[in-house]
Parts: sequence; C-alpha cells; structure tokens
Amino acid sequence: MKELANPRGKKPCDPRLPAPGQWLSRQFQGQTVSVEILATGFRYQERVYKSLSAVARYVAGVQWNGFSFFGLHGRAEQHHGR
Repeated sequence: MKELANPRGKKPCDPRLPAPGQWLSRQFQGQTVSVEILATGFRYQERVYKSLSAVARYVAGVQWNGFSFFGLHGRAEQHHGR
C-alpha cells in the first residue's frame, strides 16, 4: 500500500512519542526533567526545542540521544498504556 505524501510537508510523528499535549518526565541528577510534547517541538522550562536530543543536551551538558534519555525505546502505546 502506497502512503500519501503529507500535504504540509512535515515529517510524520515518531511512533515512540506520545501525542502532543502529553508530558515526559525523568529524574536526572536530583532534579525532575519534565517536557511537554508539542505538535512542532518540545517545551522545557518555557523554551521550545526542536528535538528531545536538544533538551537532553541542554539538561545533561553533553550530547545524548533524546529517546534514550527519556527511556523511549518502543512504540508510545507500550510506554503509556494505550
């Protein structure tokens, strides 16, 4: 089956991500890191980032895969009980 092109030219959402409006949280070095999933990025501390990796890099101070940082390894349904 052939997929139709996205009319807005945006990349499809990664299936590991929860839906926009949901939150991801984890503990890192004694602080809670909470990120809101947006349709066009990720909000952390009132700033919007293009990727989870950018958030992880900001928080950790080193390059880190954002999916690994937040423990997203499979489909979103597996992690969020959907």
